[in-house]
Amino acid sequence: MIAVDPEEWMVDGACRGADPDIFFPGQGEATRPAKAICATCPIRAACLEYALDNGIAHGIWGGKSERERRVMRGNRPTMQARVLRHLRTHGPADRREIATALDVTEGTVSSALQKLVAYGQVSAYIPRNKSRRNTYTATEQP
Repeated sequence: MIAVDPEEWMVDGACRGADPDIFFPGQGEATRPAKAICATCPIRAACLEYALDNGIAHGIWGGKSERERRVMRGNRPTMQARVLRHLRTHGPADRREIATALDVTEGTVSSALQKLVAYGQVSAYIPRNKSRRNTYTATEQP
């Protein structure tokens, strides 16, 4: 499986070229400057999704602070759970189909699939024909 480098989508971020310290304020420092940049960002939703799915605990991501993301994480299933539920409900699919259905980036799905394959919860069919995409299937529940 080929993992998508997060930098592929990050290059379109409004934060590109900004001082990284703005997005990692110390305790008690203002988050407004970072959130103001995020408010204008075309990839804010993908950025937030990436931070939530990968358990990023520090900094401002997708316009949300560490505390705001912690609350959000407590109220949503993990990406692995969402991908596994999709495969069990809809059957075999490739990374692009899953990403489209879940409204997330292919890189986010790729990370979840890598973990699910490693845990034995999903199997991957890798076609010999390189022009075809890998297909993923949920394994039988014990």
